[in-house]
Amino acid sequence: MKHLLLVATIFLVACSGQLPKPECDPAETRDSVLRCNEAVNAAFRALPHSHPPITRIQFGYGSVTPWRGAIPYPSGDQPVYGYVVFTWGDGSRRQYVDLTVWRGALTVGTLTPYDR
Repeated sequence: MKHLLLVATIFLVACSGQLPKPECDPAETRDSVLRCNEAVNAAFRALPHSHPPITRIQFGYGSVTPWRGAIPYPSGDQPVYGYVVFTWGDGSRRQYVDLTVWRGALTVGTLTPYDR
């Protein structure tokens, strides 16, 4: 799986030019369930093939949509939320992809306007 992500990332870099280094959440540790590089690689898969050049990539923990934290989960079985924000070189509106890790499975959302 990691090899496939590496190949996909190299392909994206080759197709879209040099990508900026992702800005990672400082709360990340070695033991984090969702790591910055994993999140960014997964978010790339949600991008359309014809996206504008990327000038900034930011990863953060938590949820951009406040209601997501209100979903009840069994005690001790909480999901980990994260999001990746893309800033486009053409000046268009920033967009994000939300991610959730629950019970070991990573779910990747869709590209959505980022209003923060």
